[in-house]
Amino acid sequence: MALTDSQVRSALITTIKKLEGADPAIPRANDRDAILAELIETLCLASQDLGEKFTAVDGAEVEQDLAAADWTKAIEAVEHSLQIRKSPVPGSRCYLDYVQQLIADAKRHLQDKR
Repeated sequence: MALTDSQVRSALITTIKKLEGADPAIPRANDRDAILAELIETLCLASQDLGEKFTAVDGAEVEQDLAAADWTKAIEAVEHSLQIRKSPVPGSRCYLDYVQQLIADAKRHLQDKR
């Protein structure tokens, strides 16, 4: 089953709402809905596992949880990117195809650097 750009964008928007404290309905009527619900849940839980490291003024390395607002902004950036790159054709996968190629290019670039 292939997801469309629109379905993923909707899941990202739902995730943002949940992270901001809302309790939007998340349907699970079929396999597609279940995949999207899992995406939403995973993104919401990921914010609890992400952290950031920085060097304090005294030179000590400090690690702290990523602020929920920062995680929300990161998801908003992806949603905005999707909005820019999506096709006006219903059911398109232009953005998802773009991301797949972007990841492949990044992996190739990392391998070339080794």
